[in-house]
Amino acid sequence: MSRRVIDPDKVIEMGKATLKASIEIEAMGRSARGIIDGVSGIVGGAPDALGRTKKVAGDLAEQAGVAHRKAVQYVDDVKALEEIGTWQFWLPNFGNFTDPDKVKVVTSDEFGGTVLGISGYLLSKYGKGADLHVPGPNSTIPVIPRLDRMPPANGQVNFGGKAWVPTSSGLLVPAGSSADPRFPPLSSNVADDWKVTHPGRGIRPNPINPPRWAVTGSKALGWIGSGLTVVGAGYNQWTQDAKYHPEMSGGERFARAAGNAAVEGVPSAAGAMAGAWAGAKAGALAGAAIGSFFPGPGTAIGGVVGGLVGGFVGGFAGGKVGSAIGRGIKSGLKKLFG
Repeated sequence: MSRRVIDPDKVIEMGKATLKASIEIEAMGRSARGIIDGVSGIVGGAPDALGRTKKVAGDLAEQAGVAHRKAVQYVDDVKALEEIGTWQFWLPNFGNFTDPDKVKVVTSDEFGGTVLGISGYLLSKYGKGADLHVPGPNSTIPVIPRLDRMPPANGQVNFGGKAWVPTSSGLLVPAGSSADPRFPPLSSNVADDWKVTHPGRGIRPNPINPPRWAVTGSKALGWIGSGLTVVGAGYNQWTQDAKYHPEMSGGERFARAAGNAAVEGVPSAAGAMAGAWAGAKAGALAGAAIGSFFPGPGTAIGGVVGGLVGGFVGGFAGGKVGSAIGRGIKSGLKKLFG
């Protein structure tokens, strides 16, 4: 059986037209009664024109009310979940960039995907954090053997142009790597008076001093994009209630907007941030690979373009996944608590 799709705006307009018709029919009945009353004394047995038209008008007004209630109920309880099953929900609508409602523009998923895409590209380029051990003024610097001054290990073999050494279990590992048994673990060489720092707070120390604009920009754009996503969920609920629930007070609309921002907006923002970083990383690798076919700066340009495009796609898709999860949670809460 095919699913019946409802256009709530058309249903409401139809209800308004039906209500208008009921008012006009009752007015016609009053006019007819005036004419009939003028000749009833001569003709006799005059029909009750007003009573009949009132009944028809009442039935039409009742049907108009039913249509309006069903349309509003559909918007409140069904529409959000049904949209998840449509391709329009999952594909970007770049027309949102030209919407006359400027608040809707900056809180749209497309705008948020752009902001988070840039943030995700910067994070993917400079990494996501690592510890850096810094010695104190009187710390003892550990002596780490130099590979070029060490004799070959027992059982060392050369394969593929590289030296390999056996571990205690017999597994061959690259010579000079962190798994080389001739090198003690770093943790055993670091004294207690060494300080552990996190340079850049979320930016890996490679290079140790990443560009300040990259550190600041990635964080700022990440927070801005996430904030706009959360605000957008609340704003959409506010405008929806203003349109379909004119009887609500400002306090009621604000409470519903705040609730939607928390239930749908927060998962959407989390998904968008994760998707933007993953998409930018994958996009940069793909772009660099494609760009390598072109001589000169093709690899670098391809990496930048691929990272930005991948960040947008990942941020948009991740936000949609988070939004879908939030809508499912919201629907479940409504069923539990009404």
